Amino acid sequence: MTVDTASETDVPEVSVIIACHNATKTLPLQLEALSRQEGAPAFEVILSDNRSEDALLSLVDAWRPRLKLRYVWSGQVPGAAYARNVGMSIARADKWLFCDADDAVARDWISRGAAVLDLAPVFSGGAVRATDAELSRPLEEVWAQLDAGFQAGSALVAEAPANWPIIMGGNFGIRRHAALAVGGFDAAMERGVEDNDLACRLEQAGVFVSAGGTRIRYRKRTGAVSILRESFTSGKWHMALVERHGLAERSPQLHGRRWMVAPLRVVGAALKNAAKGCNGDWPAVFSRAGAAAGLWSGWLTYRVGRGLPEPLIGAGLGSREPELSESAAVLVVSPHLDDALFSCSELIRRTRPDVWTVFAGEPEPSMTTTWDRTCGFPDSHALMAQRRREDCDAFEGVGAEVRHLDMLDGVYTTTSRRAVDLERLADDVREWLAAHRSQAPVLVLPACAGVTVPPGAMDRVSRLLAVLNRHEGGGTTPSGSGEAEHVAQGDADLPPKVSEPSMVNRAADDLRRMKHMLYQHRRARAQRSGLAVNGDHVAVRDTVLDVVSHADQTVRILLAEDLPYLWSQPGDEEVARIADQHALHAVPHEFHVDRDWKRSRLMHYTSQLDVMDPAHRRFDRPDSIPPVERCWELVAQPAEENRREC
Repeated sequence: MTVDTASETDVPEVSVIIACHNATKTLPLQLEALSRQEGAPAFEVILSDNRSEDALLSLVDAWRPRLKLRYVWSGQVPGAAYARNVGMSIARADKWLFCDADDAVARDWISRGAAVLDLAPVFSGGAVRATDAELSRPLEEVWAQLDAGFQAGSALVAEAPANWPIIMGGNFGIRRHAALAVGGFDAAMERGVEDNDLACRLEQAGVFVSAGGTRIRYRKRTGAVSILRESFTSGKWHMALVERHGLAERSPQLHGRRWMVAPLRVVGAALKNAAKGCNGDWPAVFSRAGAAAGLWSGWLTYRVGRGLPEPLIGAGLGSREPELSESAAVLVVSPHLDDALFSCSELIRRTRPDVWTVFAGEPEPSMTTTWDRTCGFPDSHALMAQRRREDCDAFEGVGAEVRHLDMLDGVYTTTSRRAVDLERLADDVREWLAAHRSQAPVLVLPACAGVTVPPGAMDRVSRLLAVLNRHEGGGTTPSGSGEAEHVAQGDADLPPKVSEPSMVNRAADDLRRMKHMLYQHRRARAQRSGLAVNGDHVAVRDTVLDVVSHADQTVRILLAEDLPYLWSQPGDEEVARIADQHALHAVPHEFHVDRDWKRSRLMHYTSQLDVMDPAHRRFDRPDSIPPVERCWELVAQPAEENRREC
């Protein structure tokens, strides 16, 4: 089943892009307005799903007969800017129109927008505010209020730009070349100013925003909390916009520095409203209060405090690829028999690297675990044999050099076996680096996306016992811990078992069991929010990073964001933590993915797909596969003066 109802040869004149987040209650009105457009040229509608938790895909299926709908998942970075960039990355038309999921466009919105883009490269339209109640009425009534006072057939004029660069994100249009010339939206800017940031960068490039005459019904916020939150965010990020582009003198909100005494003026307005009783305009007071607080917060944050956030211009467009020379030797270190193609298929498709799967071995004798039964197999031998066959089939014809290492998955290993396996992995990586010293070696490792399992208090106790045990001089023997998912979660700091247990070692045995039980409890709680970080991924990444940190040669490191874990929690925070831990800087990159090719490869992993996607909603349709694969390159920290210039 596919959501993409337009064929590759059916290129529309207009692409309508809508960023969606939990929008199934309001989106049907917008889709109805788009499905009933008058005089519109051929167009497609792209719904860019930014971490929705509602039934957006079901809504897409329901509307397929009435619209050329295309669905794309864009949840790797929260916010409308990233969602719009991802939508732009798959748009087929040359003219792009943007609207929001909770508004309603006019009956001629597409035809007028397309006509304006024949006259100007970018335009911004206008809006008539509406309450939830007004937008719950039939579409004809919603349109009637838009039509009131509008002269049908009036001339379309590309007007002169305004004094302050403005784009209304829920009602604007832009030509492809103009958007890509400035890199699209900056995903570091929050909703409310990401559109004006685009206007500023367009102006700096000599492209001015015209007034296009397109109209929408705009859903205004109601309720004190919503008004305060929206106005606070707008005020704070307005200050960031001013700081980034040096627009303090042009800002209508900052001119004359009256904003500094705005809190006092808000108090005065509140007292006046209190005197009026029920007739007071409290929404206006809440809006002014939020804006005043937001401006002060922005000034303290971006002018006095930590400074501006690092730009993410173009994030989601798939245009920020790492530079990899054809002669570079690339090694993808994949923890399991599927991780490589799930997480970095495009890099593999283009570079044909060496691909090592670390935990491709099986225990002797075979065992039966919950994981084997969940995957539908009687024991570890049957499951691992099938998974190796699937991996070989998935890589057939790709051109990569595939190697399966005989190390044990976390569900099969023991503490002592894991230590031996990781040391063997380290030796293999050292040998590979030495063999490819002259080929600018590149190592691709898992970023370890997913929900983080918080550490427990027992970790501190275990470290203390490890110190005590070292004083007693205990030796090492296999721990025999069975299903040892906890092996990769820090049990190496526990005292190893010895042939003649001391009192400390007996306490360590009890502690090990208790620690594992508590870890499983914390992991279960964490996984209520989604897939937890996989301990095997962490073990592989940290082992190889340790090898590189002691290498006597230059090695490039790319951390690839893990699918499907990124659906639960993207890898940004974990990558930032690792970069800080190693005193490095993480440079973000993206590959634009051939999703049909990727899906054709992933379909070979049948033993895993039913477990990861039992409802067959994520991988059976290329549209729900992220259109970009993200990775981060770990590089030396830039000089202090360079950071200030950026």
